[in-house]
Amino acid sequence: MRVLVEDVLFQIPASTPLLITLFFHAIRDRHRVVADPNGPYRAWAARLDDDTRKFCDNALDFSALAESLEPAVIELRVVAAGTPSWRPPRLPLVDALELLQRPYKILVEDARSDRAFLLAMCTPEQRQFFEDRERRGLLEFVHGGGVSSMNTVVEALANDDRAQLTTFVLFDSDALRPGVPSPQSEQLRAACTPHIAHHQLRRRFIESYLPLRALSDWAGSIRNSKKRKKRRHRFAALARLTPAQRHFYNMKKGFLEDDKRAKAAQTAGALYDGVDHFTREALAHGLDAHLSALFHPPGARFSERDLKDDGSWQEGSGLAARLVELAR
Repeated sequence: MRVLVEDVLFQIPASTPLLITLFFHAIRDRHRVVADPNGPYRAWAARLDDDTRKFCDNALDFSALAESLEPAVIELRVVAAGTPSWRPPRLPLVDALELLQRPYKILVEDARSDRAFLLAMCTPEQRQFFEDRERRGLLEFVHGGGVSSMNTVVEALANDDRAQLTTFVLFDSDALRPGVPSPQSEQLRAACTPHIAHHQLRRRFIESYLPLRALSDWAGSIRNSKKRKKRRHRFAALARLTPAQRHFYNMKKGFLEDDKRAKAAQTAGALYDGVDHFTREALAHGLDAHLSALFHPPGARFSERDLKDDGSWQEGSGLAARLVELAR
């Protein structure tokens, strides 16, 4: 977050301890602090002891360099007095510090699997960014427990401006066909709009982003020959589907489970009309309910090239890049 400090704050002696705290957080890369070094800041800094002055000067220099290389997308203006306002954010110093000390939260359906999915979509530098900020308590993945439960959480944020500014929501589309997310997913997207940053997956769910190579390795990885034969049979059927069909197929529970949704007027339309009987039969019950385990450990089971070949890299890396911008 880019933090613009109003000049008048440097002329209020009582603000000094809080301003030093603000600069301290900037050195820790919690945020970037911006002030005119030739304005009132100069006289304020001159009254500090040598070590503290150098510390604050370094914080300004570090922030300026970081902003020149990778500008933050959220800007907060810190003012001397007044009621907090949020669009755009303008906060008195005490309120600003309270906000800036909060971790950035990524609300997901399953904190373990969705975290691994996101990290698998990262470049090594992006992955290091997320892991470093988690380790330092600046970022956390929050377990939401499914789309319906997440909707309740997001609705509770409607009157919490601070949380809206420091929360990102990532969730499945649960779509049976391209461009038609489930009603529950659409309800969650609507609850986020317009003030909570979010991303609704374009494919059905995170398992839909597993490259064929990872699934092929999974199919042959089990020692039990009977189970291995069953896995390979199902994988071969999945590989016969078109990319669009794979991206919206129910990897976890199969065609039979989706047939139940037809009663609620949710269907795949003509998406699978060309699929033969043998393929449908092989995929009737899905591949496996625990395929999300293939994202663990992130980046180990498939490469960036695999994701590019699969066509998922553009969305995944774009999501990771956007989160880096919001969280820094």
